[in-house]
Formats: sequence, structure tokens, C-alpha cells
Amino acid sequence: MRWTPELHESFVEASTSWVAVDVRATPKGVLKLMNVDGLTIYHVKSHLQKYRTARYKPELSEGNKLLKTEPFKNIYYI
Repeated sequence: MRWTPELHESFVEASTSWVAVDVRATPKGVLKLMNVDGLTIYHVKSHLQKYRTARYKPELSEGNKLLKTEPFKNIYYI
């Protein structure tokens, strides 16, 4: 399966809609919300894992690694 920009946009909408109710997105829930023929839970699991990894990927900031996301903005790694 190839994740097109449109399919990814649908994925992002489905996975971030859970934030409003303060619940972490699950592959099964995202799959239901996306409602795409041919898309399996395994596709969603893999993409969700890659998406979360990319979102929380550490980046270099003034010699320290700093996480990108706001809730963790003051956590540093040495």
C-alpha cells in the first residue's frame, strides 16, 4: 500500500480527532474513522508507529537534544 498525501491527510484527521476527547488514537479506531476500502489494521498500525516516531523525534538544539512536542519541551537528553 502506498500512502498518498490524501490518504495521509485522512489518517492525520482520524488520528488527531481523538485528542479532543483526551484519548490516545488506536489503530482500530483510526481504521474505522478513515473508512477506506483495502486498508487493513496492519497498514494503520505501521503508519501510526511511523507517525508517532516522527512526531517525537529528538532534534538538536544548542548542543542538547530537545523533543519537538509541546508537552515535553523542557525535557533534555545528555
